[in-house]
Amino acid sequence: MAKVFRHSHPQNLFNLLESCNSIRKLKQIHNQLLVNGFTQKNFLIIKLLFYYVYSGYLELALTVFENVGKPSTALWNQIIRGHGRSKTPRKLVELYNRMVETEVKPDGYTYSFLLNACVKSRMFREGEQVHGRVFANGYCSNILVQTNLVNFYAVGEGANRVENSRRVVTILIEKGEFSMKCRREMLSHGRPWWLGCAQNGKSREALSMFQWMRRSHMGLDQVALVSALSACVVLGDLELGRWIHWYIRKASCVKN
Repeated sequence: MAKVFRHSHPQNLFNLLESCNSIRKLKQIHNQLLVNGFTQKNFLIIKLLFYYVYSGYLELALTVFENVGKPSTALWNQIIRGHGRSKTPRKLVELYNRMVETEVKPDGYTYSFLLNACVKSRMFREGEQVHGRVFANGYCSNILVQTNLVNFYAVGEGANRVENSRRVVTILIEKGEFSMKCRREMLSHGRPWWLGCAQNGKSREALSMFQWMRRSHMGLDQVALVSALSACVVLGDLELGRWIHWYIRKASCVKN
């Protein structure tokens, strides 16, 4: 391994980080960053943090982060994202508050990671506060933020969560900030933003959102159609079930 680090130029170490395939090698590269005084070079530390977080070594990632004098937005995002996936997601909120206090500007990734963690950890009050920051800082038109924001309200607490989700989308549409790309993102998302209702026994709410999607001409993919059909079976909604069946056959004919 000594030969590998004979020329410890920042770009060489970056290339080694790019091709790193084990935690042992990652720690050796980390050591070279320390030895050569590269711990303040953001482009190297971002990559190092990414691999520590991805490998599940969050404590090591946090140690690296805490030793950076002036972390960039991208560095903050990496450590925030890591805590969002951890067993201590509330730490993410503390980190975000620290980020704001140090006058580092959050971006769309920051808010997306925060909203996603709030959904997973059921931190609904905190999520509403994040929404306020999103609005105040002008990130409502960001596609990632839009997707996570609507998903947050769709799976949130209370009887009006689907209505809240729908209201957010309606406001975005009226303001001309709800992009077609985001509509496709929502339908192809790993956990579609309204599908949580159908998966959690909320078939009536799922169909209500499905009908709204139809009226809004959002476009319906296979996942949405099959999920709506399942909800129709649960509720005995034969009329809508027949329409979905007709729509699927029509789409299939057009495709062929």
